[in-house]
Amino acid sequence: MISNVLSLLFFLALGYLINKRIDLKRLKIFIKWFLVYLGIPGIVLYSLLGFDVPMADFKAISAAVTISLLLNMVFSFVGNRVLGLKDKGVFILLISFPNSGFLGLPICYVLFGDLGLYYASIYVLMCTIIHYTIGLFFSLQSEFKDIKQALHGVGRFPVVYSMGAVLLLIILDLDLPGAVLSSLDYLGEVTSFLAVFYIGMSLELYKGKSMKKLILNTTYVGSFRFFILPLVMFLLCLYFKIEPKILVLESMMPPAIANTVLAAHYSMNKELCANITTILTVAFIITFFLLFELVSYV
Repeated sequence: MISNVLSLLFFLALGYLINKRIDLKRLKIFIKWFLVYLGIPGIVLYSLLGFDVPMADFKAISAAVTISLLLNMVFSFVGNRVLGLKDKGVFILLISFPNSGFLGLPICYVLFGDLGLYYASIYVLMCTIIHYTIGLFFSLQSEFKDIKQALHGVGRFPVVYSMGAVLLLIILDLDLPGAVLSSLDYLGEVTSFLAVFYIGMSLELYKGKSMKKLILNTTYVGSFRFFILPLVMFLLCLYFKIEPKILVLESMMPPAIANTVLAAHYSMNKELCANITTILTVAFIITFFLLFELVSYV
């Protein structure tokens, strides 16, 4: 397990260093396309169809994840209003939607094996669908107070339909041929390390902003992402009688890289989104590695 964790850290650092020294914009676009439309949906499909778990468990986990994500948005909305923050749409994205796919899937698989991959896959499936529909609508409405513009963003990104197709296959309980499942298994191995490599390539800090304000904003988002929302997920797991450790870990992931892409696409504060995402991602990875090393020696 230690070697797998070190491999993840190696690929993340490699992606960051390569991106700093070489302009690989086309490669970055290709990797993103591969992960979003093939790699992540493939590994989710393999896990959910290849792992023999009762449908009742799938429904319970899906319900817990869905409720937690909706509560994430509500808590973010209330916090933004109470503190009178600008860039409300950006904060809703940062607080509500973690990097459950690119970072959460590999980590849960390394730590918990096939069961971890199964739970994490359900989290990714529900999170992706909500992120690019209800989440994007809520974010745009909070930012621009324009229902038409907010509705325009719902379902616009093809990843919603690829994950929707995966969900349909699960509901229909279709059996895929063994050769297809084997191919998806190999795809998953590649995806796990390519995903963290892409995260390394995507880490970026924009200069020229107030450091004090950035620290306060990062602390605000981090308090939700690392403490409040994992607690909410833990309580929901107790209510639905689900093993909590995997879903709590997924809910504790730093903000999704895709939030910065969405912020840039809809002319929101891309720099703020990128800075907070980078700082919290680095903080999470360092803390995760140190805790893992500590536990391994106990």
